[in-house]
Amino acid sequence: MNSSNRNASAPHVKAILEQQRWRLNMGLMFQTGRLNTLVHIWSIRDMNHFSEGIAGLKKPPDFPELFPILCESVVDERLSFAEDASYA
Repeated sequence: MNSSNRNASAPHVKAILEQQRWRLNMGLMFQTGRLNTLVHIWSIRDMNHFSEGIAGLKKPPDFPELFPILCESVVDERLSFAEDASYA
């Protein structure tokens, strides 16, 4: 995997998703464990907002160039939806 392509495309992907009103709360790159493990924590309205954001990601004219970079970058994707804990 070419990490420079991934790192160069990340701000662009973030900008596209922020246009869909997603908010990136945290981006983490793990220092231990599996190499190149990244976790992104986004705030979204609901499950429909998730679908809208993914649809919006596909709209820019440069998406055909972005798509192979995303495919190469994502080896193991896990999606989880959570809510704030009342005690936090």
